[in-house]
Amino acid sequence: MNSPILPIESTLNERVHAALQQWHQPDAAGCALEHFYLVQNARQNGARDLRRAANEVLHGALQQMENSYKQDADILRQRFADLLPAQVVANKHNVVEGALYKKQRVAIERLSQVLHDMEMSARTSRSAELAARL
Repeated sequence: MNSPILPIESTLNERVHAALQQWHQPDAAGCALEHFYLVQNARQNGARDLRRAANEVLHGALQQMENSYKQDADILRQRFADLLPAQVVANKHNVVEGALYKKQRVAIERLSQVLHDMEMSARTSRSAELAARL
């Protein structure tokens, strides 16, 4: 499987944001994380399409992120998975809408780091499996 190297940090943040925005889009809309080994692996292991595979990976990363950054994970879930308007989410977190967008940006950066770490771990494990076969 030819997987390109992960994009640089700012591009990764942009791709993660795009993937969150695509949460409810049909597969034909594309998949911002299609180059991730984790997404390709989820697709091969039963996800019906790339969008669902990406959603599985995002969901897993949000769960992992909850351990250290529960509020960040909640904000991203509410905004993208639950499709709540920014004003509603801001009210739930007792912040003004402008502050919510700043928190959302930081949350996306943290989610990007979690996804990067998960991806590197998965690629390392896969490389070790392949090396063991040789």
